[in-house]
Amino acid sequence: MAYTYAGLYQETFLAPRGALLKNTQVSVFLAGTTTLATLYTSHTKATPALNPFSTDAAGNGRFYADPGHYDLDYGDSTLPIVVHRDPDEPVSLDDLVETVATDADVTNAVAAHAALPDPHPGYLTPAEADAKVADHAGAGDPHPGYLTAAEAASAFEPVGAVAGHAGTPDPHPGYLTPAEADGIYAPASAVAAHEAVENPHPVYTTVGEVDQAITDHVAGAAFERQERRGAAGGYAGLDASALVPADQLGSGVPSAVTFLDGTRVWAALPSGGAVLLAPAGSHNQGASNTATERTLVAFDFAAGQLSAGDVVMFATSLTIQNTTAGDITCIFRAKLGATTVLQSDPIVVANGGTRKGTLDGHLAVVSATSERLAACLAFGAPTTGSWSGGGTLTIGEGAVGEDIATALRLDLTVQLSVASLGARCLSHGAHSALVKAPS
Repeated sequence: MAYTYAGLYQETFLAPRGALLKNTQVSVFLAGTTTLATLYTSHTKATPALNPFSTDAAGNGRFYADPGHYDLDYGDSTLPIVVHRDPDEPVSLDDLVETVATDADVTNAVAAHAALPDPHPGYLTPAEADAKVADHAGAGDPHPGYLTAAEAASAFEPVGAVAGHAGTPDPHPGYLTPAEADGIYAPASAVAAHEAVENPHPVYTTVGEVDQAITDHVAGAAFERQERRGAAGGYAGLDASALVPADQLGSGVPSAVTFLDGTRVWAALPSGGAVLLAPAGSHNQGASNTATERTLVAFDFAAGQLSAGDVVMFATSLTIQNTTAGDITCIFRAKLGATTVLQSDPIVVANGGTRKGTLDGHLAVVSATSERLAACLAFGAPTTGSWSGGGTLTIGEGAVGEDIATALRLDLTVQLSVASLGARCLSHGAHSALVKAPS
């Protein structure tokens, strides 16, 4: 039937457990099909609407459609609905007429039903029910598997059965009567005999045996308790380098100017004796194939390691080699902190020559911010290492004002005139030394 107007359907959509279905898509199908219905934006049907449509933020949804039956599908839920006529929809006479059966239709239907051989299959007529009851009552054993009262009485004689059971010589074979048990087991003597056995329960361990086993285990175990690590009477711990930490070696404050004395105290260095200090850096370092200034050997002083009146003596051995096919020159410098204190005149080495020498001197600490540095640079003539004359000797001395309260470095450097694989000047770290003389 064609409708002039669309009916309105509106609903607040809820999930199965009552939650609002906000901003949820809803599809409208013709009832019992997968065919999307035609929806409209108003009852005039002038403008089609989207199908599926979406509920609003409050879970409300509405649409217009021709009156009829539809299925709403939203997620896992399907809801059958009916869209009713719009109030403005005209009503025709056909809409008010309902088709009914005539008297002849009813008479024919009753006659056809009565003519069936069994119009009510599964049901019994009164005659059929009476016949089945008579057959049951006349059966020889209408309830097989069950006993009648007479059968039960003859099968079981309660009083006689009990008397017969009691009169049996051994009504409970495998069990002992009190008299039989007393004859076999004398309780008092049995318990005494059990207790007298050296080990009455050989597969069990006594409490004393467990305690002794624990004592023996602890006494012979090769482990130490964690709480005894670094504690009095315990054992020393090891640091990340697998060494005993200095604070566990003795009392006091370990530093570059203290030592561990015989009383296991970190004590200040005694006056009147020289102290050998290690050089910084690696052995055999210097300049090779570069015209950039390079460190030959360096000595580091920690903050506070130097004091006014200290004299620090240093020395290192040197080798210059030249196979560049031409002469090369070397300039040596002595630096304290950021200050270049001494610089040598160029030392010339001819092609094919090797010159060996020494660089030694001393650093005198005048005050906390005043120092003097003296050095002697000596090279023999080109030779393979024997004593020879014709060498070079350079002596220098200068003042500097570095703060000994901060960390300082005494740096001995060299700068070659050319960058060549055949030109190099190296110090021999194994022959380098720094000695702090007594104040």
